[in-house]
Amino acid sequence: MVVSSCGSVDGKKEDPLHQIRDTYKSINSVAMSSVFTVKVNNKESKQLFDAETIYEDKKLVKAHAVSKKSGANNSSSEVVLTTDGNNWDMYKRSGVEKDWQKSKGDYFYIQPDYIKVLDIFYSIKDSFVLEENDKEYKFVFDQSKDESVDIFNLFKEQFMLSVTGIRTDELEKEMTFIFDKNTKNLKKVVLVLQYNGKLGELKTTASVDYYDWNKIDGKLIDGLVNK
Repeated sequence: MVVSSCGSVDGKKEDPLHQIRDTYKSINSVAMSSVFTVKVNNKESKQLFDAETIYEDKKLVKAHAVSKKSGANNSSSEVVLTTDGNNWDMYKRSGVEKDWQKSKGDYFYIQPDYIKVLDIFYSIKDSFVLEENDKEYKFVFDQSKDESVDIFNLFKEQFMLSVTGIRTDELEKEMTFIFDKNTKNLKKVVLVLQYNGKLGELKTTASVDYYDWNKIDGKLIDGLVNK
């Protein structure tokens, strides 16, 4: 394994971030499977979120997502989002419903959004340390590189983060981005936030796996609601 700053790899190879940027700019679709876990003292809740997303010019234009929650309020839901370029349609149903409920809006979104997450990553790329092996580039967040970088606030919208009664600077923060070394595609993101103090214990974990880059068929998504 090679460990280096993000400016170079072992001082000899070109910075892989240039190739990674070129690759993600060409992404037109991707699938993801994610697990969000929140543990407060001894109580834990978990949400599973799977989605297929399609982009045009780095903007979301179609998606299919399934969400499942466990804990005090077990529930599940499924949505399909489509746009004609101006207006959006959302088709939604719960896990016990067969028929879709349709609504319209100016804009709908999927979070975490593959493109937006990478855009944020690039805006703070100098705050990561690169660890490299034969198969992967692993970028690990290092707060000491820039104490002013607040990954909680930067990523809170994409990962739907929130805390009550705790300052964000009281949180221990860990974040890792893993890219396939061959394709340069983002494979995995892991974000961990922890607090242990007078208010108790809190641990939030977001783990997102990406796959099937540029392989999602929009017609199959349309077929879910156009039967």
